[in-house]
Amino acid sequence: MSVEPARSDVGADGSHRLTSDEVAARLKVDPRVGLPASQVASRLAAHGPNRLPPRAAALAASHVCRPVPQSPHRGPARRRGVGRDRR
Repeated sequence: MSVEPARSDVGADGSHRLTSDEVAARLKVDPRVGLPASQVASRLAAHGPNRLPPRAAALAASHVCRPVPQSPHRGPARRRGVGRDRR
């Protein structure tokens, strides 16, 4: 399977700053109603499925699912005095 290279023009048009209403207007869709079946079919044919490549999906999931490291300043060890300066 091949993965498309990253595009350098992504976000160059400022689209990441648009409100959801502006995005809907640009895409010519009413989010409350969705797309009619004919539009779904034509957009699927023109742009392909709205799907991340498997590697990108796994990477995104790993960022969400990996455990957050514990701070040495919190938790049971801290309550026992571990890590504190003894004066």
